[in-house]
Amino acid sequence: MLSPKLRNFGAFPTTRTATCPSELSAADTLIIDTRPPQHPLPVRQVASGIILPEDALPPQERFAVLMDFRPIPGPTPTFHYRIPLGDGTWLLEETILAIPEPLPIDLHQQLTDMLHTRLQRLGIDSAKAIATDQVNFPLGPTHIPTDPPGTLSFGARGGYLHPATGYSIGMSLAAIDRTLDATPQNVHLKLLHFLRRCGLDVLLSLNPTPFRVFFDTFFDLPERHIFGYLHGNVAATTASMLRFITKLAAQPRNRIKREILYTTLSLGAYSPCT
Repeated sequence: MLSPKLRNFGAFPTTRTATCPSELSAADTLIIDTRPPQHPLPVRQVASGIILPEDALPPQERFAVLMDFRPIPGPTPTFHYRIPLGDGTWLLEETILAIPEPLPIDLHQQLTDMLHTRLQRLGIDSAKAIATDQVNFPLGPTHIPTDPPGTLSFGARGGYLHPATGYSIGMSLAAIDRTLDATPQNVHLKLLHFLRRCGLDVLLSLNPTPFRVFFDTFFDLPERHIFGYLHGNVAATTASMLRFITKLAAQPRNRIKREILYTTLSLGAYSPCT
C-alpha cells in the first residue's frame, strides 16, 4: 500500500512541478526531480533474459534465485537471476553486475549465449521462451547533487540506487515519508553513496577468481550484515563493510583485502560531501 502522504501528494513528476495539497501555502511547493542522473557513472549493469512459462522449468528449479555465481564460459563474470512474475511465468537473466564503459557491441548476444548455456545445464528449456528481456543502465550518479532551494533529487538521481544490486525502488519508497516531511537526508545519502562507491570500485578491480571469492565471503557473513549492506543506512553499511574486511583478513589469500584497502584509500580524492 502506498504511503497516505504519497496518495495525497500525487505521483512524482519527471519535469513538472509537484505541489502539496491545496491547503498548504505556495512556500511548501517542492520540485521532486526523478530524472535520470545528470552525470551518470560510466559503469553499467547489463543483462539478457527470457520469460518462460512455468512448465519450462523442472520442478526442482522452480525457486527464486538472486545471484547464482557458478561460472559459465564467457568474457566476464556473470550471475544468474531467476524470479517468478506471479502470472505463471518466470524471468530468467544472465547479468553482469557492473561493467565499465565502453561496452562491447555484441555484449547482449554474449550474455544470451551464456544464459542458454546455463539453462541447458539446469535442464531448463529456453526454446519455450515467450519473450526476451534486455537490461542496460548506469549504476547511479557520479556524485549526489546539491539541490537548489525548492528542488529535491530523488530515486536514482538522488543516490537511492545501490550499485551492488541495481535496485532503487525499495529504498526510494522507504524514504517517501521522510522526503515529504522535509527531513534532511542529503549528507546521509552522500556518505552512503561514498561507501557504496568504494565497494563498486573494488568489484571492478577484480578478475573472475577473486570476484567469486569476494561474493563467497560476503554471503558467508551473518544475515544482519548482508542485509545491513544491501538495505542499511550509513551505520549499518559501515558495520557490514568492516565485518567483511575482518573476515577477509582471516583468510590465507589476502589479495582481495589489499585491493579493498588500496581502492578505499584511492577514493580519498572523492569527497562524499561535494
